[in-house]
Amino acid sequence: EISVKVNVVVDKASASAIEKIEAAGGSVTVK
Repeated sequence: EISVKVNVVVDKASASAIEKIEAAGGSVTVK
């Protein structure tokens, strides 16, 4: 559960993790 807006850069992220981060208003950048 993510409740704050975050911007992360990762080597790998699961689709569900990306979905949760984006739903919280953040962004995920996969290298």
